[in-house]
Amino acid sequence: MESYNRSKLKGRIIEKFGSQRAFAKAVNKNPAYISLYMNGKVFLEERTIDEWAEKLNIPGSEIYAYFFAK
Repeated sequence: MESYNRSKLKGRIIEKFGSQRAFAKAVNKNPAYISLYMNGKVFLEERTIDEWAEKLNIPGSEIYAYFFAK
């Protein structure tokens, strides 16, 4: 599995929701799932990325920087 840098995404989650747990609740996911994603253990479907980007106010032009930075 490829390694991606999730630090920008983590920072945005904290900025907008205060914690990964609060973000997980906002996107109706288990906090453990968010943790697995942040640690590169699971992939997200495109629609999930779109949903998260919307919740986090990430413009479409910046999705790559948040979800796919190496």
